[in-house]
Amino acid sequence: MQEHDSSTRFAGFAIAVTALTLVVNISLFAAFFGRVPAADEAGGPTPVERAEHLTENWSALSTLWFIEVGVYLVLAVSALALVTETRGGVSWCPRRIAWSAVALGAIIQVAMYAYMLGGYAAAISVVAAEPGLVDAMYRSALVLFFAGNVAMFFGFGAVFASEIKHARLLNRRVAWVGSIVCVGVAVLMLAVVVTGVPFVVAAPPALVAHFFLAYLGFRIGTRATAA
Repeated sequence: MQEHDSSTRFAGFAIAVTALTLVVNISLFAAFFGRVPAADEAGGPTPVERAEHLTENWSALSTLWFIEVGVYLVLAVSALALVTETRGGVSWCPRRIAWSAVALGAIIQVAMYAYMLGGYAAAISVVAAEPGLVDAMYRSALVLFFAGNVAMFFGFGAVFASEIKHARLLNRRVAWVGSIVCVGVAVLMLAVVVTGVPFVVAAPPALVAHFFLAYLGFRIGTRATAA
């Protein structure tokens, strides 16, 4: 029991720290991404312009991305630790599914950085000869970005929703708002895919959602400590 409480405590505080770290990283990334050149006739930067932007900001962007790889790995491990969370000695299936979705989303996010840290680095070096390669890396990363975020935020939304009924960790009003915000971000991500709206529009609500995730993680950690 003590070992279980210890892993739950670690997972909760780890989620809080990773959520707050992502708030900082998302803000910084939005600042760098905002410098991407104006859209061309096709509705976005050309591959050459994107490559130039990446080259100019590679040191800062790659540092942020390496940090995020670590963040999502920690988040995946934390969510998997909470998959085994029990209630009254009996596994609580809906909550286990929710945390599994969070873990899956985080793992997909880690896979995305293979394109961003590995694919981009190779593509921008040959952009003059193969301009389409940069765009291919970008579009591949976007697919994983949206898939990972949709899985994660639907999972977190389900975790908050479980608190509406049981209120083990959160006030029911907080649980309601947290669930709506997280599911709203997931739906917004899907809408961006369907409509083609720039994905940076999802940044403000995603930042709000991460503050709720930090509070959720803190409550999980402190409850395990009190136990």
